[in-house]
Amino acid sequence: EDAAVSEDSEIRRAVLALARSRPTDRVVALLQARPAVARAALLAGMWHRDAQVRWQSAGLVAWLPVAATGTEMGAVTAAFERTLRTEPDRDVRVRAVQAVAAARLDAMVRLVGALVTRDGAGRVRSAAAEALGTLGARGEIGALRRALGDREPRVRAQAATALGRLLARDALADVEALASDGDGQVRQAAAEAAKRLRR
Repeated sequence: EDAAVSEDSEIRRAVLALARSRPTDRVVALLQARPAVARAALLAGMWHRDAQVRWQSAGLVAWLPVAATGTEMGAVTAAFERTLRTEPDRDVRVRAVQAVAAARLDAMVRLVGALVTRDGAGRVRSAAAEALGTLGARGEIGALRRALGDREPRVRAQAATALGRLLARDALADVEALASDGDGQVRQAAAEAAKRLRR
């Protein structure tokens, strides 16, 4: 499996070193200097048996230069889709959602919107709500409105914040309803979002 990361031994060593530590300046420089090879290696790293390699790979793919060809972009999209649908590790899913937002992978918006209400981990639902706001995903306002009723406060807070960022004025009443939420962070996020929505 490690050999599938890359035929280039220097890239393979750099990616597999991610299992032991955060990326060093040397690793980052290598990935920036050879983005096409690095992209392929990091995509393979997203399938690696070690969750730390998968976590690091998902995050690093996000800031590599955008793929030049449709085929490369298709590979990036497919890797993130697989991770978001099937990854067993909650932290890797969170990292992948954050990477989708950072890389502005608009093709993933619907899948991220589904995670807001369907993922079993509150951290993933919260990250997905934040990502939708970052991506300007107005088509997922319905999912964010449903997330305002999530059992976890951080999800409710992120959903309110995202609705504010999206200027989803039709959700104002739903956001204002959180003024009486039992969690102070949710009340604060809702108040700030409602202020934006009233402008």
